[in-house]
Amino acid sequence: MSVTRAGVLAVVIGMAMAGAVQNPKAGGDRPSGWTLGWPGEAGHRQPEGKTAKRPGDRSVGRPGRVIVGRQRSGAAERHRSWKFRRSDRPAKRHWNRSSGRADGWITRRHGNWWTTRRHGSPWSAGTGRARPWAAGAMGTRFGGTRSTGAGYRLSRGTAVGWSALPVATRPDRDDRAPIVIAHRGASAFRPEHTLMSYRAAIRMGADYIEPDLVSTKDHVLVARHENELSATTDVEAHPEFAGRRTTKIVNGRRSTGWFTEDFTLPELRTLRAMERYPKRRRDNTAYDGVALIPTLDEIIRLAQRHGVGVYAETKSPSYFASIGLPLEKPLLETFRRHGWEDAQDPVFIQSFETRILRELRPVTRLRLIQLIGATGAPYDLMAVDDPRTYDDLTTAEGLREIAGYADGIGVSTRRILAAGPGGRLGKPTSLLRDAHRQNLLVHVATIRSHNASLPAEYRRGEPGTRAYRRATGDVAGWLRRLYRLGVDGVFADDPGVARTARDRLRAGRYGARDTTGRGVRPSSGASASREAAGSV
Repeated sequence: MSVTRAGVLAVVIGMAMAGAVQNPKAGGDRPSGWTLGWPGEAGHRQPEGKTAKRPGDRSVGRPGRVIVGRQRSGAAERHRSWKFRRSDRPAKRHWNRSSGRADGWITRRHGNWWTTRRHGSPWSAGTGRARPWAAGAMGTRFGGTRSTGAGYRLSRGTAVGWSALPVATRPDRDDRAPIVIAHRGASAFRPEHTLMSYRAAIRMGADYIEPDLVSTKDHVLVARHENELSATTDVEAHPEFAGRRTTKIVNGRRSTGWFTEDFTLPELRTLRAMERYPKRRRDNTAYDGVALIPTLDEIIRLAQRHGVGVYAETKSPSYFASIGLPLEKPLLETFRRHGWEDAQDPVFIQSFETRILRELRPVTRLRLIQLIGATGAPYDLMAVDDPRTYDDLTTAEGLREIAGYADGIGVSTRRILAAGPGGRLGKPTSLLRDAHRQNLLVHVATIRSHNASLPAEYRRGEPGTRAYRRATGDVAGWLRRLYRLGVDGVFADDPGVARTARDRLRAGRYGARDTTGRGVRPSSGASASREAAGSV
């Protein structure tokens, strides 16, 4: 390391250490005699022959550069509750919680020291909204702790006071892309909750793949929409398991069939997946009897191999806890084993119940989503005679309570745009605005392409025909309307059309007057999805 570079590094470390022992709220101030600025601005001396760009530039931070960030007014107080902790990873991608992509700050090692450079628009790890934060630190002695070449990164914890590291401010809302969540994989094209369905979704451009998780007898988490197997597997064709057919009450509902908790993982591996809706998705039946039931471990490895996130739902957590197979521990252990344990990581954990999310909040930094049904109430509340329903959770008071333990909500599109007479949409509700005021993300479900699942304005074809209900409507127009309302993500059976509609809207391919959703033929996105699915 050159003398000039060593000098600059010493200044940066000294300034950060000085700031770490001061609390701006308690009256602390910046180090006397210093005015921070980006290279080239007043108060910052740029080493001779070195150049660096402002934080808005994507090329900030070449190897060997030291970049000093400007602390904006008031930002010290807003991020004083963060501390540095050790990371064994040589490079940390800070994921943008809205886009689902690695476009935050990246901490990298250069020789035996570290720099942090900006790569896009980072967001708060706590809420994904308007909260500045700094990422990365030098891999030398920092605040009395030696890194021994491992580096440091931010995590929630005790105060560090004012920081000399780069601080990102909130970009405009238009700079954020709503995420595309592949609902049970590309379930419009492959049997749901199979690796082939997840692979198809990745090929179509999904940001996240969504597994619903249940437990086996040996406490392994596998992907099924419910723990009863007969609707989505060929278990009925296995005479060796005939004696395991039984009747159970799960979350207050009586169900008869075969259940995952009565099978070990090796036994489940002898079963094959089947299409849930053979009449609606006839083409999917071509894959019946082909795919295995995947484990969460396999799904995470697939996602990491292709650079997408995992949006996991815990199914019937109260029931599984009651039979000695709680979902929380194996869920967090599996994510941790693959290096995903921070709010910046591309992971969401969702549930229709409230208890599991409240219990997860103190023990994980992964992002949590409270699912809110179109009707009814969370089962865990019903089980203790709590009178609150899902409607109560959408009130201002309910959203404030959710904001205390979750990062967002997942809701039916009906709660954003209620249906009026004849199935036509009414005016938007206040839920989206109210949730955003509480710094909650809003993800909506479920976007399906057939007329039966679309609002009347977006159905296509002759209503009197037999095929009308399952015919493809203007799903792209429906998606554009939701995107324009400002939702933060969509669950889609066809992630290809959801991705295409989002990208074209952001690229300005649809005119400003195209507010009715009729600007593009509905077949355009659907045909792209079919092409992508067929190439997997």
